[in-house]
Amino acid sequence: MRRLLGDEHTAFAASYAQAAQVGLRINTLKISTADFSSKSPFTLTPVGDCEPAGFRLADEARPGRHPYHADGVYVFALK
Repeated sequence: MRRLLGDEHTAFAASYAQAAQVGLRINTLKISTADFSSKSPFTLTPVGDCEPAGFRLADEARPGRHPYHADGVYVFALK
């Protein structure tokens, strides 16, 4: 990785010491972000204008275990 990232390797390696962040992206083909925000069982924090359907979640959230995930209402990722 050091060879591939060059000068950015230090920041990359330091990111592993930070706590993981959980986020999700709403499937807007199934539900609007406004509707999901009003029905969400999670506390949502928008990621910004670059991704209007993307949200960060509180650390204790378990979005992969919710029926909305199984139904394809959203996908989630760890960062």
